[in-house]
Amino acid sequence: MSNLSAACKMLPHSIRSELKSQEVFGLLDDSSIRFARSPSGTSGDLSFTLKGTHSCRVEYWAEDPNGRPAPTAPMTLNCPNDGQTTAIKLTADGLVAGIPLTFRITVWPKTLNALSGFPLEFREGVQNLDKVQAGFLVIARYVAPRQSNEIYSYQLAKTATLSEVKAKMSATYDQDEATQCSETAPPSDPPFPRLSSAEDAQKRPLHGLSEVSTDGFGRAMATQHPFFSTRLVQFYEGIERQQNWVWKFKWEGAPASFESFPPGYIANLSTIDAENKTVVLRNRALSNVIPSVDVGAKSFRLTPSILYPTEISRYELVIKTADASRTVLRCQYTIDQETLVIPDDHYQKLAAGEYLATFVFETNQIHFKDGAAYPPWLITAQDWIHFKINKKM
Repeated sequence: MSNLSAACKMLPHSIRSELKSQEVFGLLDDSSIRFARSPSGTSGDLSFTLKGTHSCRVEYWAEDPNGRPAPTAPMTLNCPNDGQTTAIKLTADGLVAGIPLTFRITVWPKTLNALSGFPLEFREGVQNLDKVQAGFLVIARYVAPRQSNEIYSYQLAKTATLSEVKAKMSATYDQDEATQCSETAPPSDPPFPRLSSAEDAQKRPLHGLSEVSTDGFGRAMATQHPFFSTRLVQFYEGIERQQNWVWKFKWEGAPASFESFPPGYIANLSTIDAENKTVVLRNRALSNVIPSVDVGAKSFRLTPSILYPTEISRYELVIKTADASRTVLRCQYTIDQETLVIPDDHYQKLAAGEYLATFVFETNQIHFKDGAAYPPWLITAQDWIHFKINKKM
C-alpha cells in the first residue's frame, strides 16, 4: 500500500444505477467510513455510522486474484441486529498484505428486507505515486538488531515522482527468477545515501525538520547525531511489534504527525545440519559467539519465518570469508519461497572450510499526505541474522 495512514482514503462511491444516491446516504453517514489495517496487514477493522437503527451487511473481496478473499468468492459480514447499534465495527481477517480490498455495504430500514437494501461500494485507497513529485525526502533508516533509527533529509538531484523513488528501493534483480546468485558483491551504498564529507552540513541541511519523536512500535525522542549535525538518531529500549509506528515532528515550526506500519522482521530462521539436526539461528550481533553449522557436499536449506507488512527491498543470503573481509557469494530470493537453497552450481564452487553467512531482510515504505506542508518520508528497515557454515566434503 502506498498511503500508510491508519484510515485509508476511499475513492468515489459506485451506486447501483437504479437507486438514487440520496437513498443510501439517508441511511448511512458516508464520511464516517474507515478501514484500518492491522500492523501485519493481514486483517483490518471496517467502521461506519448508520443514521438510525437500520439493518446492514458487508461483502468484501480482494482486487487481485492473488489476494484473499478471491474476487470470485467474496466474504460476508453481518452487522449487529440488536436494534440499538448505529456505530458499526466489523473485522476482516485472513487478508494478504498490500493487496487492496473492495467493500460493498448494503443498508436497509428494519421495516424492509435485505432484497430492498441500498448498496454502496468503495475500495481501499491506493494513491497514485506517478502523480506525486518531490524535490527532497525525509529518510528514516531503522536497524532492527541495534534497535536504532537514523533520520535525515535528502536533496534529490532533480524533481522525481514517488514511483521513481520506489523503483530505486526495489530489488535490483529479476524477480521472475526464484533465485539469483552472484560471486561479485554489488556496491554496498543504499539508494539516497547519507553523506559523510566535511561539506555535509552544506549539502544536506535538515531543512524544516525538528522535534522528531516516535511512539507505538518504538518510543523515543530523536537527538542530534554525535558526529553529524545534519542527522538525527533514536535508540529504542524496547519495541512493540504489534503496534503501528506513530511519527510526530515539526516541519518549519508547524506540528505534524502520521502513522506507518511497523517494520518487517525475521521472526525465525532455521536450518538442518550435516547430522540431520535442526538448528535454530538467532544471532544478530557479530560481537557475540556466532553459532556454527556443519554442512556437507549438498547445499543446505534455510527456512525463514518473516513478517513483512511493507514493501521488500532485499531478501538475500550473503556468504563471506571467515574473517568477513571478502564477499564470495550473494544469493537473492523471491519472497514466496518457503525454503532457501544455494543453487548447486554456485554451492560447489565454495571450497571446504569456514564461512560467515548473513541472512538479510530489508523493507521500505513511503508516506505522504495530499496537501501536506511536509515532504514525503521514506522509511526503511533492515534485519539480519549471522551464522557460520563449516563446509565439509
